Amino acid sequence: TTDGATYYQPVTVTLDPSADLNTIFSNYENGKGGGITLNGNKAISKNVNGGKTSSTQPLTYVREIKVSSTAASNWTVTPIKGIVTVGGSIAALCDDNGQPSTGRSLATNTPWLTDEKRVNNTTGAVQYRVSTHEWVAAEDVSYSDGQTPAGLTDVTDLEGRHVVNLDGPSGFVYSLYDSTGKLASRGLAGATSWLTDKTAKDSDGTTYYRVSTDEWIKAGNGVNFE
Repeated sequence: TTDGATYYQPVTVTLDPSADLNTIFSNYENGKGGGITLNGNKAISKNVNGGKTSSTQPLTYVREIKVSSTAASNWTVTPIKGIVTVGGSIAALCDDNGQPSTGRSLATNTPWLTDEKRVNNTTGAVQYRVSTHEWVAAEDVSYSDGQTPAGLTDVTDLEGRHVVNLDGPSGFVYSLYDSTGKLASRGLAGATSWLTDKTAKDSDGTTYYRVSTDEWIKAGNGVNFE
């Protein structure tokens, strides 16, 4: 009943008495053919006891079952790496089944990391994943692969102690970039503060603040420099 859960089921079948499981698996592992195929997929491991027997012998395999509702299976999902930025209106979230995520939405003009894009096979609707089980509609955001071809330039050392304060709530994720202008693998949570020692600019003149050796946060809504 839990969508997305994984279960394992042992399934036992009876083989002909002449079948030699040790030989079958040995040939399979050595690329000589004769391997065991289950529902079109090759077996990936073995635990074989004995060889030929005078009576019928069982073969037990483990079947992996991933639970998925009909609604969830109606999407084609593609792995991506980028950011989506919310427009001038709050963006509602939905769950894996396309149903509204009660009480949760994304604030206006905020950027979010995304790792998957899905397209509804019936309606053609496009959504981006922004958390483990939450998606935002493409029409509510703009997508970017997080790259700035020219990289960051005009790097300047800051004098004194300076901090970047990020607006909340803590569920917000602010994207980070490296010095080439590409999206970094990490982000910063909202309602946090970070020391910064350098500034830089991209080809559009937008300012970035360095918060680690080669991680920069982009100036914008919710990013407050002191």
